[in-house]
Formats: sequence, C-alpha cells, structure tokens
Amino acid sequence: MPTASAGAEAAEAGCAPLAPLKASAALDVDVLFSEEGRARQQGSLRSLAGQFAGVPGIVSLSGGFPPASLFPFAGMTLHMAGSGAAVPIADPAAVGAAQQYNFSLRGYQPLLSWAERHVAAMHAPPPSGRHQLLITNGGNHTLEMLFALFMDRGDSLLLEEYSYPVVTESLAQPKGLAAIPVPIDAHGIIPERLEQVLANLRAAADSGTPGAPRFPKLLYTVPTGQNPTGCTISSERRRAVYRLCQRYGLLLLEDDPYFFLQYPQGPDAVPGLHGLRAAGSYLSLDTDGRVVRIDSFAKFLAPGLRLGWVTAHPRITDKLTMTIQSHTVGPCSLSQVVTAATLEAWGEEGLDAHLRRVQAEYARRAAVILAACEQHLTGLAEWSLPSAGMFLWLRLLHVQEATDIWEQLKAAKVVLLPGRAMHCRSADPSFRSPHLRASFSNVALEDLEEGMRRLGQVLRQHAAALAASSPGGSSTPASGSPGAGGSRSPAARMSSMVLSAGSALTALSSIESW
Repeated sequence: MPTASAGAEAAEAGCAPLAPLKASAALDVDVLFSEEGRARQQGSLRSLAGQFAGVPGIVSLSGGFPPASLFPFAGMTLHMAGSGAAVPIADPAAVGAAQQYNFSLRGYQPLLSWAERHVAAMHAPPPSGRHQLLITNGGNHTLEMLFALFMDRGDSLLLEEYSYPVVTESLAQPKGLAAIPVPIDAHGIIPERLEQVLANLRAAADSGTPGAPRFPKLLYTVPTGQNPTGCTISSERRRAVYRLCQRYGLLLLEDDPYFFLQYPQGPDAVPGLHGLRAAGSYLSLDTDGRVVRIDSFAKFLAPGLRLGWVTAHPRITDKLTMTIQSHTVGPCSLSQVVTAATLEAWGEEGLDAHLRRVQAEYARRAAVILAACEQHLTGLAEWSLPSAGMFLWLRLLHVQEATDIWEQLKAAKVVLLPGRAMHCRSADPSFRSPHLRASFSNVALEDLEEGMRRLGQVLRQHAAALAASSPGGSSTPASGSPGAGGSRSPAARMSSMVLSAGSALTALSSIESW
C-alpha cells in the first residue's frame, strides 16, 4: 500500500512552539579545514586585480586581459519563453563583462547583489552567523571545492543513508572518506537516530577504540525533495538536527537545489516565490555560521548556465573564492550576465510567475506517476508522496535487491536507478537494497504511466517466478537468496549493469548533474 507523507505538515501544526535557537560557542572554522584548506591562499594576480575592479579612474597595467574592442559580440537579445518578450543586453559594460574574465572575486556584481537580496528575503539568516555569498559554477563544483577544503583522507562524513551518488561515489569513495549513514524516513533525517549515531561515534573516539572512525566534522544533507528519496525534512526535525550540530560541533552542508521545486498542495496551489518564504531552511536557523548552504540556478532556470551560489561563514567563502579562482577563474561571465539580465527583466513578480509555472509542471508530473503507481504497483511496491523535487522512491515488496530484476527491466525497456547505487554501503557486496528511484522530470506524461506499467509487469513476473520456485509457494525470497540475479553478488550485478546498460545510465547521469 502507498504510504503518504502529506500529513507531516498537519502533524507539525499541532506542535508546541519551539524555543528560539541561541548561538552556541564561537565557531572556530580554521580548526575544521583540511590540510589543503589550511594551505589554500588567494593568488596574487587575482587578488590585486580584484581590489580595483569597478573603481573609476584606475589605470591598470597588471592583468593579461584581452581588450574589449576585440570581443566578437556587440550586444545580444534574449527571447523569453512563454511571453516572447525580448530582453536586450546592450549596455557596453554588461556586454564587455559577458565576454571578459571574471573581474569580481565573488561574482558578477549585479548577479551577486540579486543573490544577496534573495537570501535576505527568503531565509533571513541571523546576523550573528556573519554569512557571506559567493557566485559559483554550480552545485557539483561547489561540493568538490568544499570537500577539498574540509576533508582529509580517512576523515568521516555524515550523510543521509541514501544520498546523492556524486557525493557517495565520486567524492567520498575516491577521497578515502568513511561515509557514516544517518537513518531517514519520509520526513527526512530522524533526529533521534542521528543523536544515537553521534553519541556512538563520540564514545568510540573518546575511548580510543582501535579502528574506530574519526569523529566527523561535517553533516551533508539534501533537505528538500531529497535525492534520491524525494523526502522533505519537517521544520521541527530541522531545528532538532541543527541543535545536534551545535552540540557536537559539526558544520552542516545544506545542499538545496530543489528548494524552488516545492508543491506541497499540488498543481492548483503552488507557492511560487512568495510562498517559499515560509518554507524554512537550515540557513534561517544558523546563529553560529556553521551552515554552508548551496543554491543552484540549474533546477529553476537552466542547468546549462552552470551557475549557483553558496552562503557561508566569511572565512569559508574566502577559501572558496581562492579555490574557484584557481580552478576556473570564476564562474562563466556570459552565463552570469545573461542570468542577471533575465532576473532583472522579470523582477520579483516575473520570477514568481516563472516559479509557479515550474512548480505546477512538477506537481502535475508527480500526480501522474502517483496515479500510475496506484494502478500498476499496488501490492508490488510502497512509495511516499513527494511534495518537492523530481523523484519518486519505491520500495519493492517481493525483491530484496533491486539489481536482481535489472535484466528483466532491460528487456521491458524501462530504466530506473537501483537504490544501492545511492547508499553509503554501495561498495559492500553483502548490502542489499529493495529500492528503485524513478525520476519523473524529463519524460512525456504518457511515458510515465507506461513506465510504471512495464515495471509492474516485471514485478508481477518476478513474484510469480519466486512463488513457483519456492517450496512453500511464498513470493518473498529467503534472506540472502540471489533471486533472479543468479549467484552473483549485488555489487557484481551492479558492475555488469553499468557495463551492459551504459547508454541508458549515461542518459540518466546527464539528468543527475547539479
């Protein structure tokens, strides 16, 4: 039977008011930096050039920047979808900035100013947190930089047990980090379970237990429309998690690319921009400057812009500025100018209208795939109702390891992502996960229904085969049973799956990029 998460907000409405959060002991960011983070310094060329950027009357003979007279574009015009309105970019300063190296160390000033105003209006971070903003190349690059600044090989990383695979596979594993899973459910991180994990880790670290993992200094979380489970943490839990981070001295990495894709009341009552002001965030609670919040233009404007912004303690944004300048000489100037011009042309009301259109589309898609699940998967799987994001999380009832049915899914020509690929223990051959992630963001509506129909057909055939082969006629395989996948381990099947379905997974990974 489906399990609904829509009652979370109603349950919260009856909660007693929580006491205001207070700042904890002053956060010493420097002691948390990795070896690379401590050594990272601003390049002298960028530092000198950045000091004089935009200052009138300066004669600068310092940098090797091409002259604006040699740039190919004299202007550009954007044609907006929907209204067809033209947005000209003709100001010589903007046209030149779009084609020049990124002069401003923290990003193109008009875009940076928009982000600062936006964060103040949407999240109102407490002044005691001393937060500062930086325009970035998008979420993935920001994660790469943050992990380099804070994590040394052998360090421990706290994250949701099922998490963004770029973090688990492309960052934690190659960097030699110990990924510590935090239990979650349909309403996000379970604070009591997080507290238990932290208490056990602290006890092991204090006792000097041989082989015990290092006590973590960073908790990574996707709080809204979580990837892959689609869950959104409740405000009560968010406050409890933040208090635990205060108590145990943790940085909290709030990766929130789906913040703008919220639709808790369905397609007919989406929040737009203005309604999101009440949605809440870890940043809005951050009295200590321990939250590092990552935002992205990818999900609500366009991923091809490769732009986002990060809000953090000034010591952290300083280090990130040093890193991004050495990696890419700053975010793409053209993308920054185009994005700033778009946001200026829209204004707050135009952005609100755009977000309503985006949210309504995702809400409609969520409704279609949920209806298809009801029709084709009842009795075969369980799922939660997403109120944000682009993912539906399925728990298969007659399959212990989702890769067991990979060959049948291939034959049925339907591709979903197996849960083990996104779990902290994905490299453990003994780990088994009955979950699948379905993305409803980038497929025709009729194909959403067809995909669930094909999945249901595969699951029914699999259950029937198990029942036929079981002495007791049960359709649930015994613990450790290889099921339809044969005698190979889940990890081996996973490797085979990647090799035999490379084109399908490549298509998925293109959607996956933040």
